[in-house]
Amino acid sequence: MTARTRTAGEAGRVRRSVFVTGGSRGLGLEIARIHLRRGDRVALLARGREALDAAARALEVEAGQLALYAADVRDEPAVRESIAAFAAEAGSVDRLYANAGAIERAEAAAGFDRAVFETNIYGVVNAVEGWLATSPPTGSAAGIISSFSAFRGLPHLPAYGASKAAVTLYAESLRGRVRSAGLTVTTAFLGYLDSELTASRKPSMLVTTCPAAARVVVAAVDRGATRLAYPPIVRAAVFATRCLPDALYDRLVARRYRKPAR
Repeated sequence: MTARTRTAGEAGRVRRSVFVTGGSRGLGLEIARIHLRRGDRVALLARGREALDAAARALEVEAGQLALYAADVRDEPAVRESIAAFAAEAGSVDRLYANAGAIERAEAAAGFDRAVFETNIYGVVNAVEGWLATSPPTGSAAGIISSFSAFRGLPHLPAYGASKAAVTLYAESLRGRVRSAGLTVTTAFLGYLDSELTASRKPSMLVTTCPAAARVVVAAVDRGATRLAYPPIVRAAVFATRCLPDALYDRLVARRYRKPAR
C-alpha cells in the first residue's frame, strides 16, 4: 500500500471525510469530484499509482484535500491499512463508497471468471469491514455499488451476476448490523455505465453516464436511502424479468447470447 496526499491551493471548508474504492476512473472518479466540490476531504483507492495520479490531475484538486492509496481491493490487509491511515489523518471516515468492480470481457471465452467474482465481492467486504474497524461516528454512511445483474442470471456474465447478488445480500445483512451504531447503508442497483469498464456491453436503454449516476448515488447516500435503482428503467427491467417464468426467461437470454459453452 502506498499513499500520497495533495492539497488544493484554495481549500474549501472540509465537511466530511470520504473514502472511495475504484476511485481512479468512471463512477468513483465522479463521486470524488462531487465531494471535492463540496469541500470534503477525499481519499481514492485503486490498483495503479499512475491511474491515481491521472485521476488527481483530472480532478484538479478543486477543493479540500485528496489522498491517494494504491492497493488491490482483494488485498484485505492493504485495504484495511489504507482506510485506517486515512481515518487517522482525517479524524474519521464519514462516507465510504465501495465502488471498485470488474466485469467479464465481451471477447472472453465462456466460463466463470474467478478474478471478477473476487474483485466484486471481496472488494466490497474488505472495504466495508476495514471502514467499520475505524469506528465511524454516528451519522456516517456507506454506499455499496451493485447492479441490476444481481437479480437474474445472464449467460455471458456468470461471475459478475453472482458477485453482485452476493454483494446485495451482504449489504442487506449489513444494514441491520450497523443500525444501532447510527450508520446507514445504501445499495445502488445501476444499469450499464458509459465507462471503460462496460464499453463493450451497452444495451441502450440501460446505459447511463458516470456523472449522472454519481449525482444520484451521492444524493441517495446523503438521505440514508436503503436502495437505489438507476436509471429508472432498471427498476422496470428487474420487475419484468423477475416475473417471467424460468422457461421463457431461459429461451429469451439463450437467443440473445449465443456464445458457446465450454
